Amino acid sequence: MSEIAIYDTIHDKWSTMIAEGEIPGIRGEHTAVLTPDGRIIVYGGETKHVAAFPQLCVLNTTTKPFTCFWVFTYPRSNV
Repeated sequence: MSEIAIYDTIHDKWSTMIAEGEIPGIRGEHTAVLTPDGRIIVYGGETKHVAAFPQLCVLNTTTKPFTCFWVFTYPRSNV
């Protein structure tokens, strides 16, 4: 999904923007937060009862158009 819905809380209006980069697939049951520097971090979730992968995506809202990239994380070995 490359079209991002944006809600302007000051003017009470919706708009859209097309995001670039590696766009995450549809997922539910995830968590998303807005950081002070304007990034939206999406973590976790699932699609059709299967864990979404990769688990972490960062959307940079300070660029126009917004850019999205995955952060691939893998379990570390304790060997």
